[in-house]
Amino acid sequence: MNRFSRNYTESEELTPRSSPAASDESLRDHEIYQHPRVVSPDRAQIDGYRQMRVAMVQTAAGLKPPSGGFRGNYATLFALAKHGHTTMQFCWAYKKDINSAVAELKAEKKFQDSEWTWGSTYMLDTNSEQVKVTWWKFKNVHDVLCVALDAEVMIPTYPNNIQQEDAATWIETGERSARAQLYADWIADHLTKFETTHVIFNDAFANVVTAEMPALREKAARIEVIHTLEQLPAGPYAGGISGGAKTQAELPLFKELDGLVAVSKAVQKYAKDHCGLDSEMIPNHAWSYKDKDTGDWPRYRHNFAKQTVAMVNPAFVKGYEIFLGMARENKQRVVENNWDELLNRPVYNFVAYISWGTDPDMIKDLQAAGVKTLDPVTDMEPAFDNISVLIVPSLWQEAWGLVATEAQLRGIPVIASDVGGLAESKRYVGPLLQVNKVCGTKRNTNGNYIIPQQDIGPWMRELDLLLTDKDRYEASSHMSYYTTRQWIRQFDVRGMEKYLLSLAK
Repeated sequence: MNRFSRNYTESEELTPRSSPAASDESLRDHEIYQHPRVVSPDRAQIDGYRQMRVAMVQTAAGLKPPSGGFRGNYATLFALAKHGHTTMQFCWAYKKDINSAVAELKAEKKFQDSEWTWGSTYMLDTNSEQVKVTWWKFKNVHDVLCVALDAEVMIPTYPNNIQQEDAATWIETGERSARAQLYADWIADHLTKFETTHVIFNDAFANVVTAEMPALREKAARIEVIHTLEQLPAGPYAGGISGGAKTQAELPLFKELDGLVAVSKAVQKYAKDHCGLDSEMIPNHAWSYKDKDTGDWPRYRHNFAKQTVAMVNPAFVKGYEIFLGMARENKQRVVENNWDELLNRPVYNFVAYISWGTDPDMIKDLQAAGVKTLDPVTDMEPAFDNISVLIVPSLWQEAWGLVATEAQLRGIPVIASDVGGLAESKRYVGPLLQVNKVCGTKRNTNGNYIIPQQDIGPWMRELDLLLTDKDRYEASSHMSYYTTRQWIRQFDVRGMEKYLLSLAK
């Protein structure tokens, strides 16, 4: 399946490449699906360079969702565009995202060159009723072509879990629902018009749609990036979350792929052990962690005095109950200190950034425990200004842990569980704590993982050690920062590009 095999983590210095204005203009003065004329010489400094047209089918809703997998995907497209390739992403976008994109284009004086178009199409909902859906098509400020359907209509019309159920039926029986056919036609039409040379995706629906496009398969490489073990059709975690694999019958489709990318060694091993699949281990692109406009390193933080403990996306599988237990213990300390001033037990500020895994009842429980709950953010940079310690207590097999890498790169210590690819994302800098992990085979009647009981004692001890001893905190901060930065400096910024070039047809 793979043309060559190696792990793309070390090589070139991570240096942003600037492109001559003439080359950038050439990307904008053509019709939206036509080929640019000029490739700047600095973009062709790798063996076997040829211009690619890379399309990516995103599964998270929004132009800038907080999902680590989505952001890793986007960093790949951004980097490819930087190096002279033409890139496109399919996604569902909220109107607020579209408004923000327009504002960004106008602020950069790029709106006239964005080739902005919009219109409407029709999809079928779960009751087979016809629904009108707005779409937008434009090049964003990073020269990535965005083809977006209105998320506020698509989410209730064709939810992701229903998509994957339709994909499973299609794979198992060859039969497709009318709603699946309409959505598949939409994707296929744009892939064809784009003259795609490579298509990247993360789900069964895109896998089966592209597998049944003979003309596409003749000219384009099909690549799946594994961001969760639940994407894979075999093994204990198969289909363990909404949107995950729904049938083992997808395994032959995986074996027909031109490329398969694992974002960590943990994922690579799981794919081999449970599915018999070879994959390339290519972590999320280094541009995931740097400023995409300037290429600058993020600012180092000195946040000991903030005494603020944070968690991003408190979901059950991500250790919500550990974080909640820590917050309750913290609130109890406040009460006990008020009873007896001599106790003087350390207390902290607890903050949670809500995302896809947190429902309203969980938010109420967090608030009752004294946690300040904040809306999802697409840019964590301002949030990092106020975080002293990040808690990442996942119970499931995390493929990576983008937010852990981001925090450490800013000098923020991360207390994390030692599961899946989290240790890799932290570059093995402690603390890494043992937890009672989710067992993929133990699920409730709804198919959701059964969450085992946890001990918060070790988590509070590590937190107290960091936030009551400034010297220890600073040592952990420096180790986190320098180890993570050194790893990114050694990262082969063109590793994914080289791999895709090796698959070109």
